[in-house]
Amino acid sequence: MVVAGAQAPERVREALRAFRGGELHVLAPHRHADWELESVGGQHHTTRQLWDMDRELRLMGPVDVLVDLEQAAASVHQDRWSHLFFHLAHGGAWILPRTAIGGGGAGLDSLARVAQLVAGDGAVPATHRERSLGQATSEVLMTSDVVLVRKRDHHLAALGEREAVRVLSTREPELDVSVLGRLPARTFDSGIEVVSHEADVPADGLETTFAVPEMRVRRYQGRVAVSSNSLVYSGSSVLPESFRHPFERNLRTTRLVPSRAGFGRVEDEFRPRRQLRGSYFHVDSSNSGHFGHVLTEVLSRMWAWQLAKAEIPDLKAVLRIRFAGERDPDLERRLFAGLGVAPSDVVAIDQPVWVDELVGATPMMQNKVPYYVHPDIVERVWRPVTAALREGRTGVGERVFVSRRSAGGSRSCHNTAQVEALFQDHGFVVVYPEDHDLAEQAAVFHDARVLAGFGGSALFNAMHCRDLEHLVVLNSDAYTARNEQLYAAALGAKVTYFWNTPDTRVVPGTWSNDAYTSSWTFDLDRHREALRALFGELG
Repeated sequence: MVVAGAQAPERVREALRAFRGGELHVLAPHRHADWELESVGGQHHTTRQLWDMDRELRLMGPVDVLVDLEQAAASVHQDRWSHLFFHLAHGGAWILPRTAIGGGGAGLDSLARVAQLVAGDGAVPATHRERSLGQATSEVLMTSDVVLVRKRDHHLAALGEREAVRVLSTREPELDVSVLGRLPARTFDSGIEVVSHEADVPADGLETTFAVPEMRVRRYQGRVAVSSNSLVYSGSSVLPESFRHPFERNLRTTRLVPSRAGFGRVEDEFRPRRQLRGSYFHVDSSNSGHFGHVLTEVLSRMWAWQLAKAEIPDLKAVLRIRFAGERDPDLERRLFAGLGVAPSDVVAIDQPVWVDELVGATPMMQNKVPYYVHPDIVERVWRPVTAALREGRTGVGERVFVSRRSAGGSRSCHNTAQVEALFQDHGFVVVYPEDHDLAEQAAVFHDARVLAGFGGSALFNAMHCRDLEHLVVLNSDAYTARNEQLYAAALGAKVTYFWNTPDTRVVPGTWSNDAYTSSWTFDLDRHREALRALFGELG
């Protein structure tokens, strides 16, 4: 592999001859006849910027050698090395001739610090990126003629929804990828009214119009790893089904240790050691078995089940539990029943496995920028699930307040009892969903027309509401998930927010997990007039 630029053609020609017999590629703005590319069977790829190089290398897959020949300043080479290094295979090398460095060759300070880290100097004042590079480097050789950096470990490219099919077609030639079905991209204008009573931090992400991406059902035929916490990969590529937010700019998933944006490695304990024969539909989540994650991450992909099952009659649904006997996947079986998934078709694995074939689908909602919800999720997924669970049961009334136990819990409200009493005084029935069977929960929420409560997974039961008119959400302003907004939009319900200050405050423009999970107090004084207006509106 040769990275070229506006340098003398003879240098490129010499490098190509040195690696004659291998698969050779030149990345450069323009092709040059004096390279004699045909004589060595090489290919030219038009690249003008760093991201062009990144794009082309993602299509190729891990490469053995990157030779940087462009005549440029040390800072340019250093930047290119730090961005492209993870495209190298285990044992691969990045090579920089000193003659390509303008200004006499000085200025590779970041690379020098990585060399110190590799040599065992853990005290060197290195950045997070430099330490990631150091962990992926086995050797740094800096002589008067050349700089060579040798890579170690296997790093996988994280592939998002938009690029997966295109990239996999060349990056993973042994994996056959096909699209079984599609729903076209669209704009969804929910038309709902949103009222937000803010505390100290402005609330964002309360959109009512969404750019809904194309929905795809993908079939992967070949050696696919079903690992843990939703992670699935093949060869050197992490599949988009691995990600809670597959349209997010920086893709993240629990079991992929990040190296740099777009790359990560899988620790040994999450690599398969046995084969599971058959065809499987991916129904795992980033927090397997957690009620809220199953409702948002997994159910949002289940629109594709029946389509895939019709194409592959022996298809089963696969999910991961942490260890043998950890739990019975009764939650998934019961939720899936209304979607035509037989109990015997739900397979729980307790260790990473290789499968022969995997089917995955684009989620119909994403509670991260870019936020979206597909309106078809109501009839394709939520209604059938509710009908199968409810079986004609009746609820507790048209006004329901969804509460949350405060003792030691994440995001607990200190004055829960006061808040419950306030809503009870205005005709709400207080419900703790976890105290009820799934069927009872479906019935309670099905009949509710006005739903209020503390934000979080218990309110995700809004999916069961048949004729929801108004959703009232009480929360801390450090809570940045926007699931409730998406549920309200899909159901066509007005939504009112009452935001409050958490015990652990967040600096505007930043995000903190401590603040996100912090306890908080519902500010009755701040919201007194807004509450009076709300209850007056409800009558």
